[in-house]
Amino acid sequence: ADANGNKSPTFTSTWSEPAVSCESCHGPASRHLQWADNKENNEYVSKGLVRQLATEDYWQFVANEPIAQRLTSNNDATAMPVIDGCANCHSLRQPISTISHESTQTDWLNNFEPTRVREPLYFADGQIREEDFVYGSFTQSKMAHAGVTCLNCHDAHSGQVKGYDAQQLALPSNDGVCAQCHRADVFAVETHHHHPVESESARCVSCHMPERTYMGVDERRDHSFQIPSPALSQLLDTPNVCTECHSNNSDAWAAEKVEAWHAASPIIDNGEMDFADWLLEFSRLNNRLVQARTDNEDTTQLISALTTLENKRYSLLASTKTPAMKKSMLLDTMPINSQQAFDTLVLRLSDDDVVVRLAAISIIRNFDISHRQQLLMPLLKDPIKSVRFAATLALADLLATPQFISQQNNRKNKRLLKENVRQFIEAYEYHGDLLGSQMTLADINRQMKDWDAVVIAYQRALQLVPTYVPALVNLADVYRLQQADNKAEPLLLKAIAVTAENARQAINDPGDIYAFALQQQASVEYALGLLYARAKNYSKAIVPLDNAVQLSPANTDYFYASLLMLDALGERNKALELLRRSPLTQNNEQLTALLRQWQP
Repeated sequence: ADANGNKSPTFTSTWSEPAVSCESCHGPASRHLQWADNKENNEYVSKGLVRQLATEDYWQFVANEPIAQRLTSNNDATAMPVIDGCANCHSLRQPISTISHESTQTDWLNNFEPTRVREPLYFADGQIREEDFVYGSFTQSKMAHAGVTCLNCHDAHSGQVKGYDAQQLALPSNDGVCAQCHRADVFAVETHHHHPVESESARCVSCHMPERTYMGVDERRDHSFQIPSPALSQLLDTPNVCTECHSNNSDAWAAEKVEAWHAASPIIDNGEMDFADWLLEFSRLNNRLVQARTDNEDTTQLISALTTLENKRYSLLASTKTPAMKKSMLLDTMPINSQQAFDTLVLRLSDDDVVVRLAAISIIRNFDISHRQQLLMPLLKDPIKSVRFAATLALADLLATPQFISQQNNRKNKRLLKENVRQFIEAYEYHGDLLGSQMTLADINRQMKDWDAVVIAYQRALQLVPTYVPALVNLADVYRLQQADNKAEPLLLKAIAVTAENARQAINDPGDIYAFALQQQASVEYALGLLYARAKNYSKAIVPLDNAVQLSPANTDYFYASLLMLDALGERNKALELLRRSPLTQNNEQLTALLRQWQP
């Protein structure tokens, strides 16, 4: 704020230390200095440090097991888990605390809401795509689930991989960190990695931690430690290390090679289906089902097989062996089309792991208001703030629902919800310099129909990033609701210019990125066409509607709207001919009804 108390989106910043310092992990150190001068004083718990971080656990090989077992931890029960300390910085997350996270020993998820593993930030199989800053990647892994922490592999103070030697890239120098827990005589041999020993291709990280380069210079490794699956890449169009090195060969070639290797030397596992096995089988069956329907073939057996696989999904969600982030991925794609699916989802609301509860809430947010109230109201008392806030966002529209407001027996729930909303808004306003905060403030206020607050939040978002398309489009939609299309039109025109440029720049990117850019432009063109249609300016409306159809020819809504505009312009015969010729017509009830209506 300035001298008069007026808020401004600027900072007057000062600093005391460059880069990450001791206090970044251990918190304010004034009491630690006092302890250093008087170490005999029992007043100073944990050497006077605000945040006591756990040390790394130790692992030991047992009998002939190929992978070491975790020993019982000697850490103080009050010590902050290592991953919580690291995730403060090494994660995609939204801050939700109104105090500095360095100043508290509380659970990380009371200070931040984690970004879960979903497209487009990650590939469909969980591999890193955009900058994910490790947490979301690592928490998918079997290693993290077994208790491996950052400090098992990285030095706590330098951040370097233990034993790493930049001058000696190949074995044995730089796989020593892996050999702490994975027996070298089992894994660092050609029968396992199928490459010449001591070659770069034989290194553990070459297959299990592929690199992606960000900003043209920053190489980061995937921390989900997946087993390469060219067969899955064929089905989901995901990258795999085999064809990244053998770039002249196809995924099919690599899949055949890997299958032959595994037949000769099976992967070490317990024979149970895990997430990777499930995803591969699900993708195979789903692709076959789509093809069978396209070819008008009988799908009874495929549907039966998929039903069986859904039961496997429920088992994986219930299993203590499935990493929490993998459970969240399973929930995100789970169809709620049976009582068993619904019951499975409800059980996950009480899951021990926060990220699973968050995933369940995100699905239930789409339920009708009575089910949301019944299922999520108890979570407003959850001990973890990120869970309470997720439930608050899912329930905020109750405060704009007359029935909820008027019910006398809802007094306690109303007070509870209002208090959570107050805390929610306070936290997000505290972090109002973040684009995500403003978009979330717009979201919660829109649910409560506080339109002035919604407009302010979107305007602040556009102050931060003037070309942010969701804010441009959503603010235009608010103006539509307020019957102020004159304010909406320039926002949509700007959004079209931005999305068109995004599409132009993405033309050489991977197909799905370019496709997303085209879809985004099409949706904005459609919104602009409807704006002109509401003003009965049909000759102007037909242009963006036709653009939307050209950009997204499979979208029936765009096609239907363009046909109505042609009819309004007195060109029903042209519209009728388009309707007859379109492959969309026969599979869409709305279009077939229009065809019957217009047929002579």
